[in-house]
Amino acid sequence: TYPTVDFGQITHFSHRLISSSRAVGAMSFGDLCAELESAGIRHDREAMERHMSEFDAMFPKVLDGLNELLFDANDKNSRR
Repeated sequence: TYPTVDFGQITHFSHRLISSSRAVGAMSFGDLCAELESAGIRHDREAMERHMSEFDAMFPKVLDGLNELLFDANDKNSRR
């Protein structure tokens, strides 16, 4: 449970993450961010908390995937 929910901030940042996530192939994360944005627009606290729990679980996995992509790209560039 999140004691305070700033719908405006969560809506703003989730909107920014939608296309960025999808651009790097994190489609499920982008979809989750879209759900967060929608919940924020509706001021739906229950949906917001549910999606924030999913976000908290998924975000570290997305970061790990991004790190792998970056390290793979660096390895390929260093071999040139």
